[in-house]
Amino acid sequence: MPLSVVRNDITKMMVDAIVNTADRKPRFGSGTDEAIYTAAGIAQMTAARLQIGEIKPGRCAATPAFRLEENGVKYVLHTVYLDWFEEDEWERAVLRQAYTSALELAAELGCQSVGIPLLGAGNRGYPIDVAIDEALAAIYAFLHEHDMQIYLVLFSMLSIREARRLFPDIPSFVDDKYVMQRTFEDAEEAEEADEAPTAVSQTASDRITLRYSVPEKGDTRQEETLIRMFDRLSEERNIRIGDVYNMTSISRQVLSKVRSNPDYHLGKRKAMELAILLRLSPEEAADFLARGDHAFNPTSRFDQIVLQCLNRKVFNLFAIDEVLYDAGETPFCDF
Repeated sequence: MPLSVVRNDITKMMVDAIVNTADRKPRFGSGTDEAIYTAAGIAQMTAARLQIGEIKPGRCAATPAFRLEENGVKYVLHTVYLDWFEEDEWERAVLRQAYTSALELAAELGCQSVGIPLLGAGNRGYPIDVAIDEALAAIYAFLHEHDMQIYLVLFSMLSIREARRLFPDIPSFVDDKYVMQRTFEDAEEAEEADEAPTAVSQTASDRITLRYSVPEKGDTRQEETLIRMFDRLSEERNIRIGDVYNMTSISRQVLSKVRSNPDYHLGKRKAMELAILLRLSPEEAADFLARGDHAFNPTSRFDQIVLQCLNRKVFNLFAIDEVLYDAGETPFCDF
């Protein structure tokens, strides 16, 4: 079949070329872009990308795949499109052209198979249905004129759920070990014993006991609100405001309210997303939540899964959502 919709990590695909969601300037960002650079080798990929220079929206350029050649990948195709900002037809047209440019370049390079992530549905803010519609329109138009095996590669649960509306039997190739070592044997044993579904049964070694020091008297950070603490830590850790709505489910509207009103009361789940974005330890996250009048609930499976992820330094919200979904909990991105 010329088009297959699969659930996988784009860097694990064994194809002739994979498509990267690139920045127009020679630098890499977060999400898929960061994952591909890391898998290919950051130094080599950065050097190759610098040689190309700026790529205009709707256009694409190729680099070698470097370490990804171990999977049989020959090229990484860096395609550029616009953020979903004005929410108009122009942005959709450029997104579709980004697919077309990548596929045409793959054909020129003699590729027989290509893996493409769902462009725009992550960091760039496109609604899932818009991202899928533009992907399918561009891919089907290309396949009318070319013979190539194309894989539309999905990872986030939101993308998968929307795609299942059109493709009910999406094969899943995501290795659980890639997402996280997420066995949670105790929780499974609790379910088999017909314990309450919200209970989290843990051994003493599994349970996370939160201990953190209270700031000394006179420390100006002692009276920080959650938002003030976020402002300070995001500056210290070089987190851009755009990263908030690019890497969490927090909308621009909510972010604007948060930024303009330091006393804005952010909900617990949103506060937890910010803690994940800040890459906080469990103790730091507990302190952070407490400043917004929230706390981790030791009897909540959802809270304990998030704590386990933070403890294991899993800070990718999509990966955490996968764990939550598999455990029967509602993922962050459903809210």
